[in-house]
Amino acid sequence: MSDGPTRDEEILARLAERDLAAVERTHDKLMAAEDAAEIAELGRTYTRMARSLRQTLALKARLAREREAAAVKRPRPPEPELVHEGLRTVNADQRVQIERARDAVLLRFDVERPDWDELDEAMVYDILITLAEEDEDFLEAPVETLVAQVMELIAGLEDDAEPGDRPDEDRAPHDSA
Repeated sequence: MSDGPTRDEEILARLAERDLAAVERTHDKLMAAEDAAEIAELGRTYTRMARSLRQTLALKARLAREREAAAVKRPRPPEPELVHEGLRTVNADQRVQIERARDAVLLRFDVERPDWDELDEAMVYDILITLAEEDEDFLEAPVETLVAQVMELIAGLEDDAEPGDRPDEDRAPHDSA
């Protein structure tokens, strides 16, 4: 449901591993100590380090819960079968790759093509489904490569379009002079 651990969670996981190693090392020294003063000092150190480890683990767990809660609250797109009938012809892994690429294409179009009111999502699905069916390396292809292919194909369709067929194209009168 979620996109996986965030960078902060990864850092906290590394910190927890290091905290654990330090706690274990301090514990080993505490268990080997014989002097009362050394035992007292190592006991306090062990307690503080163990507390630090518990706090790190608690924060890591809280971030994971918040990420999961945000993912649950995030509106989910309709199931792929409901969005585009052609998705029934591809397998589940291809469907996931198609959805990732579709999202990236739509985002890129918003940034690079503000002159278009909206991109025909069905056309993007058709292109990606065709790529999935024809390219045996589709699943291994980076999403950016798929986005570039879709953008290139759409640009080619745009170049082939008759004047006045493009979205938001100003319909200037033709000069007969």
